[in-house]
Amino acid sequence: MSLADQIAAIFAEARKAKEREPRFGISDAHGCARSKVYSFRLFEETGRPVEFQRPVRWGLAADCGTAVGAALEAAALRLGHATQGQAAMGEIRGPSDIVLSGDHGLDIKVAGGWKWRKIQHEPDPEHRRQVATYAHILEKPKWALLYIDGRSIFTAGEEVEWVLHEGAVVPELVAATVGFWAVVQKHLNDKTLPARMEPGSFECTVCPHAARCWEM
Repeated sequence: MSLADQIAAIFAEARKAKEREPRFGISDAHGCARSKVYSFRLFEETGRPVEFQRPVRWGLAADCGTAVGAALEAAALRLGHATQGQAAMGEIRGPSDIVLSGDHGLDIKVAGGWKWRKIQHEPDPEHRRQVATYAHILEKPKWALLYIDGRSIFTAGEEVEWVLHEGAVVPELVAATVGFWAVVQKHLNDKTLPARMEPGSFECTVCPHAARCWEM
């Protein structure tokens, strides 16, 4: 096998991924409820998360975001803020990136390209729902989202570009998280399935359960 073939094989192997063990996660309360029901049921049957393949870039981007978040969380911890605050509301739970010593719960997101352009004036609604739920459970009246331009990390200069959004925690944002998981739980209890998303939707093109879902 040539050197180029070996590198290609490494990239092909890096496409392989698996879901996390199913949970009623605050950060997971979005997208297709039907997919979540499949994940819970298959894990109950097999004891293993579902394996799937995804573009290598997606995995690398997620790993970069995790590394950036860890570096900034460590800096925040040295300044006396809390990090990875465990937020739990019944079965719904998850860790908040940074719990500031003031009024805010803060999450960090690394963005690039289209996403970076989109969040210049308004945060991603799902990110806002997520961080507001963390803040509510951790008894913070305000949420904040720190977006970092991933491209600026690798360009010339000493500073990275960032955008900060903040707002008050409102009941509607928390209710959206609770309502999403209530739908999933009801279908698990009733042994039914939520409606499918539209054929050809982005969620269906990347879902590890798509083949099973559309064969039914």
